[in-house]
Amino acid sequence: MTAWLRRRNAARQTPWQRALWAARRSGVQVRHAATSQAVTPGARGAAAAGIGLLMFVWLRRRRARRHVEMG
Repeated sequence: MTAWLRRRNAARQTPWQRALWAARRSGVQVRHAATSQAVTPGARGAAAAGIGLLMFVWLRRRRARRHVEMG
């Protein structure tokens, strides 16, 4: 009876949480991409390229504004 009440009153789990729970019970190691510490080299390269592009655009706009103010 108490097990049934506990199950009835328990919070609903998302499909991801149920899959994670089942995988952990089976002994499989599960690593979620969003919480993983290991970032792929491709992702690092893409992030570096994006930051570089933003800096390039920012510097060009800054130079253009300086020439307008001085001119």
